[in-house]
Amino acid sequence: MVPNYYNIIHMNTNTNNHKTSYSIIRGLFFLIMCSVIFTVLYYSLPRQNREPAISDYIDFSEGWTTSDGSPVDFSHISGTCTVTKKLPALTHDMALFFFYKSSNVTILIDDRQIYEAIRPEGVFFGKTPGASYVSLPIYREDSGRTLTLVIDNPYGDGSGKINHMYLGRSEDILISRIRDKARIRHQLPDRPSWSGIYPVLSAITQEAHHRQ
Repeated sequence: MVPNYYNIIHMNTNTNNHKTSYSIIRGLFFLIMCSVIFTVLYYSLPRQNREPAISDYIDFSEGWTTSDGSPVDFSHISGTCTVTKKLPALTHDMALFFFYKSSNVTILIDDRQIYEAIRPEGVFFGKTPGASYVSLPIYREDSGRTLTLVIDNPYGDGSGKINHMYLGRSEDILISRIRDKARIRHQLPDRPSWSGIYPVLSAITQEAHHRQ
């Protein structure tokens, strides 16, 4: 019986191509992981071991009120809640950064809508997008305008939440959140933790998309 040399050569070629593709993918994955690890370790270093950090952002979670002037508790939101707050005088473009959970969130500046969470019909499970970080551009010309948050917790069980709300330079907020997430609580203060960092990076990417 005469061997089918064409099939043998064809099989060897396919095997070599698969090996080459696998090597390229493995190399790219290694480079990406090295970049992530380097970034996290850099921002996890004690401040005295690197250049002084710039903190051009403020906590923006206080001072929100309802239509009747009542203060707001962002830690246990049930049903629909509409709150407002005046933007301060801005010297440059900034970002509004926050975390929300078990809520559908819509944000307006005066009457202009600047953000709306994924509608419930676009979510595979549940009635909200779940938990997410958001970073939105706030421009200098928005100084003094009214920022409105419409927060809806469709479950009515108080599980809605908004926290980690800041206003400032997105780069400084990103550095701060990475430093916070890169430490494991109740353990060594400078030991990095990988959980929770990717959602923060995703939020900053969303902000860049909004600016385009």
